[in-house]
Amino acid sequence: MHRWRWIATTICAAWSVLGLLPGSAWALDPSVEPLAYAHEAWLSDDGLPHNTIHAAAQTAEGYLWFATWNGVARYNGQSFRVFNSSNTPALGDSAFRALLMAPDGSLWLGSQRGMLYRYADGAFSAVLPAQSTVGRILVLADGRDGSVLVGTQGEGLYRVRDGQAERLLAQIGPPGNWIQSLWVDADAAIWIGTGRGLYRYAQNTLEPQGESAGLADQSPVYALLRTRANALYVGNADGLFRRRGERFEPVPLAADGAVSAVSRLHEDRDGNLWVGTQSLGLLRIIGERRDWMQSAQGLTNNR
Repeated sequence: MHRWRWIATTICAAWSVLGLLPGSAWALDPSVEPLAYAHEAWLSDDGLPHNTIHAAAQTAEGYLWFATWNGVARYNGQSFRVFNSSNTPALGDSAFRALLMAPDGSLWLGSQRGMLYRYADGAFSAVLPAQSTVGRILVLADGRDGSVLVGTQGEGLYRVRDGQAERLLAQIGPPGNWIQSLWVDADAAIWIGTGRGLYRYAQNTLEPQGESAGLADQSPVYALLRTRANALYVGNADGLFRRRGERFEPVPLAADGAVSAVSRLHEDRDGNLWVGTQSLGLLRIIGERRDWMQSAQGLTNNR
C-alpha cells in the first residue's frame, strides 16, 4: 500500500487530493509551490460511493478515509473499499457526516441518524448502546480527557465516554443552531463554531464570541484550529481570523484584498497553515507568503 502525505479540500462534486508521490518524504517542502505536487480528483466513477464528501481522515497505516452519504470509503493508494449498512452488519447507517482519529489510533464515525461507530483492529463496533443516538451528527472532536465531543445539527453538544453519552448543552444560541466545528483547548475550554457564531464553553458557562471579541455577531463558523505555536484560528463566513489576547483579528487572504468564507483549516508538519476557502481555492500561508491553488491550476473548482 502506498503512503501519502496529503492536504485536501472538500468540494461539492469531487474530492481533490494534493500530495507527494508514493515513497517520498512525509513533509511537504515549504520551498516548493503547491502546484509542484501531484494532484488527483476522484469521483464516483473512480470508486467513491457518493460524490459529496463530508469529512476525511488518515489512519496510522496510511489509509485515507472519506465520509459520504452512502458509506465510508477507504483508499489504499490504488482503489476504494466501501463500508456501509448493506455490506457491513456492524453499521446501522450509511450516511456519515463526521470522522475523527482518536489518540489511541482508532477511527470514529458519526452518522446522520445520530449513531456513533469506532473502527479498530480491522473491525467496526457501535460506541453507544443499541437504539441510543445523540442527534444528527455533524462534527466530532477529541475531548482531551479520554472522551469524544459530538456536535449535532440543532440538537446540542454531547460528551461520549465509556459507551455513555452526556448532553453538555441542549441549546447553543438561537433554537435549532447547528454545530459546525469544535476545538478543545488544553485548559478544557470548548470552542464551538455554529451556524450563528462562535461560542466558548468553560466551567459550565457559555460565552458568545461576537462583536466584543472582534467577530461579527452570528457569522457562521466553519473551521477552528489551535496550532502547535498556540495560535487560535477561526474560519467563518467573513474570512480568516486569529485570536490575539481576548480579541480576534482578521488575517488577509490575498494581496489584492479578495475575501472568501473559510471552510477548512489545517496545520502541516512544518507549521504552515493551509486554508480551504469557499470561492478562492486552496491557500498555503507561510509567514507573510501566500501560495494559491485554484481551478486554473487544476482544482475541480474553487470551493
